[in-house]
Amino acid sequence: MEFSADCKPKKYCWRDLELLTNFFSEENFIGKINFGKVYKGKTQQGQEVTVKIWLHPDIGRIAKHYPNYGLTRLESECIFLTHPDVVNHPNLVISIGYCCEVEDHHFGVVYDLRSKDTLINLTDKDDLTWKQRMQVASAIARVLEHLHCQNPPYLLHFVHPALIMLDQDFNPVLFDFFMLTGGALGEKQHLLN
Repeated sequence: MEFSADCKPKKYCWRDLELLTNFFSEENFIGKINFGKVYKGKTQQGQEVTVKIWLHPDIGRIAKHYPNYGLTRLESECIFLTHPDVVNHPNLVISIGYCCEVEDHHFGVVYDLRSKDTLINLTDKDDLTWKQRMQVASAIARVLEHLHCQNPPYLLHFVHPALIMLDQDFNPVLFDFFMLTGGALGEKQHLLN
């Protein structure tokens, strides 16, 4: 994988991701994403992180049409999150590392994010005040505007509350980009019909 010269994430093995998440324990499970799962984690130094893994798509149209789906998603996300145009936006997740074990279909990303929960989980539980909901909507609009104003623009073709994480201070952070095109990615990312 190619990264920006300024920002090269750490390479993790699958065992590292297991240790960060206490073996993907139910206690650390945050939620599901498209073809994957998200977990809270903690480094040996005590840093709280968020770990996203992609599950091997052995069935259905994804495996049939995109046999390297996990690798493609991981590469696109790493290129995007290390690009200078997006690295410092407060509502985009910060990647600190990744796992890429192609033979075993083990793909994941480690984020510098003390996650509270996904936006969908918090709205389903009705754990957000009206003011917090408006602050989340405004912040998401700002990050989308930022992406669309790049030259060339990034286009996020799908925004869903399950793909937005709130940190411990209820700040929204986009953390999944499975339908992102443009910018440094060009048309590299597959769009799923």
